[in-house]
Amino acid sequence: MDAVGRPVVAITPLAMRCTALVLGGVLLAQTALASEWRTYAGGPRRLFFNPNTIVTPANFRELRVKWKFPTNAVVTASPSIAELDVPGEGRIQVAYIQSWDHTLYAIRTGNGAELWHFAMDDQPGATFPNAGSVDIESVDGAERVFVTGGESIYSLDAVSGQQLWRFDAGTGCGYASPPGLCGFMGERNEVESSPIIAGNVVVFGMDVNDEGGNGGFYGVDPRDGRLVWYFDLETGATCKPLPTDDIRRFDGYHTETELGLPPGFLGTRPGCNFDRTPHGCGNVWSSAAVDDARSLLYFTTGNCDTDNDPMTAAPPPPMPPFDAAIVALHFDGTPAWRWRPRDVDPSDFDFGAVPNLFSITVNGTSHDVVGSGCKDGTYYVIDRDGVNPITGAHADPVTSPSDLPYWTRNVVPGGDVGGILATAAVDEAAGRIYFSTAPGTDISAPQQPSVHALDKNTGAILWENTGEANPDASFAPTSAVPGLVFIGRNVLGLLRIYDAATGTKLQGIPISFTLASAPAVVDGLLILGAGSGARSFDRFDEGDATSRTPQPVTALCIHGSPSCDADQDGTDFAQDCDDTDPNTHPGAPELCDGKDNDCDGNVPANEMDADGDGFRVCDGDCNDADPAIHPGARDVPDNAVDENCDGLRARHRDRCGRAGSGPDDQTDLAAVGATIAAACRCVRAGRGHARDAYLACARRTIATAVHDGHLRGRCRRMARAAARGATCAQPTP
Repeated sequence: MDAVGRPVVAITPLAMRCTALVLGGVLLAQTALASEWRTYAGGPRRLFFNPNTIVTPANFRELRVKWKFPTNAVVTASPSIAELDVPGEGRIQVAYIQSWDHTLYAIRTGNGAELWHFAMDDQPGATFPNAGSVDIESVDGAERVFVTGGESIYSLDAVSGQQLWRFDAGTGCGYASPPGLCGFMGERNEVESSPIIAGNVVVFGMDVNDEGGNGGFYGVDPRDGRLVWYFDLETGATCKPLPTDDIRRFDGYHTETELGLPPGFLGTRPGCNFDRTPHGCGNVWSSAAVDDARSLLYFTTGNCDTDNDPMTAAPPPPMPPFDAAIVALHFDGTPAWRWRPRDVDPSDFDFGAVPNLFSITVNGTSHDVVGSGCKDGTYYVIDRDGVNPITGAHADPVTSPSDLPYWTRNVVPGGDVGGILATAAVDEAAGRIYFSTAPGTDISAPQQPSVHALDKNTGAILWENTGEANPDASFAPTSAVPGLVFIGRNVLGLLRIYDAATGTKLQGIPISFTLASAPAVVDGLLILGAGSGARSFDRFDEGDATSRTPQPVTALCIHGSPSCDADQDGTDFAQDCDDTDPNTHPGAPELCDGKDNDCDGNVPANEMDADGDGFRVCDGDCNDADPAIHPGARDVPDNAVDENCDGLRARHRDRCGRAGSGPDDQTDLAAVGATIAAACRCVRAGRGHARDAYLACARRTIATAVHDGHLRGRCRRMARAAARGATCAQPTP
């Protein structure tokens, strides 16, 4: 795996080109909230470090599985997490992560339930089809999700999952007849990086997997997905469409017709008339780190296969200038500088990890730097302005390559599936850089040590995992919090936890058969994917088969924290059968609410309405086997049954309003009184005959009620007395 979860499988020979995937896409201009991790590595500086979390060295052993969300393939991306206002639910926390089943999932972190999912096109020929992480941004006041898959980038509504636009870094594969121009023997364009906003554009890289074609870096409009600029790594040119152009497909080597461009486009737009001969160069796995203050973005690139054989398509050495390099672009897509440790690379020493942006102190002076690991097993630290004020070296035009870095540190020999493939974590306060290394040249015999901590100011090795039993290599990025470092393991898929101060391995949590995803850490939650692989044209290839293995997204939480106890009733999610209701947890008293309040697996009998009369035993139903018996039913006199559940049985000889007949009598008297009030004319002042007429009407109404069975005869006198006591039609004194 690589820096961003790009799955280079340690199991397949096809993974000989290290799959370091730098999932980028952190678009936060400020430090992310403790409850959010809105982009790859947690922010635009790609530090993979959260200083504000509940997870600490004192409680990490309390981590437990909160939920597992199933998908239909491996998950190598790192999740992005945001708090959003969801209709009908209020403000909730949502995790976004894609699987190699070509689906982006939005998952409620509280209970692991799906909010929505979005299906992306399956691009034939994509070796690492869904490796990028999501970037969540507010665009014109609306929350948007930017995600890459295959050779495309999509913009979605973060709350509903509705697609807003799509851009293709290539021909789009030919929608009418897939695979169109794509396939393992055809177009190999693939966007493995994670998007991020730099200035006013969404930026991302495109890789050609060492096959025919040219890679590049893109800037598209976040509002509508139109191409704003394209940087061609083969030539160093920046193509800029006119403001009136609506370009939705582009790359550095296909024809105008294949890309659906207007005739003459390439020759009439600034910077677009560059050499488009496909050489298989410009491999970009890396995502961009963003420095808003300098209006610069930084990414790394892979090597270009070169030779002196005129019969091959490969160019002669040296490599094109932007290959196997650390590259800085201005926000308008024009190059600021680039640097690389070598111009000829026969050993496949790519850069793939996402760069880290941090500050170091040299001789008492602070310098803003960009740091990145390489497949040569070395971590390099360079001034973000492409100069070294101490040595006087500068990147462009290049002086001596070795004079530009403030420091370099080699930790392993590296190789085609080795070195520093994955993105490092940086704790600026502690002054430390943490990362893992990949196997090297033989995935069955990983180079050692495989976990490293460096002093960020000097590059000195502070510790390595030399004392760890079975210190397996890792393709996963590193994630860290104060005092703890989290690193995956290639074989057996453990999430390993190290003491940040000493490098002592503290714990290993089983996640999958292999692990290429790095956890996002928010509050008391760790969320990560599982598995790795590499797609190929051969369905019998082990890496291809592995990549199609269904794997879950896993959420771990700290016992006793709000993340494990969403309703704050004192019971962890794992034991609480309803973590949205504080009245429901083991040991809670059963209530008349239709729930299993004490989480014993049973709803008590008195919670049920067995006879379907609308009343449960806990509501006062004294016979839940007979729908005619319940509170509110009418007692039948002299049948020895208490129909209305008041504890008394009605009899004909009961005095009006007394004994078992009392409740029904009171109800009937009130009904007769209401009928009299409606039917009999009521006049306060008048002659005597008006009063007589009112009383006569009342007597007739009472007699009718008795005759029809709506009033017991024993209540006749009480009803008449009530009518006589009314003030209606009283004569004027």
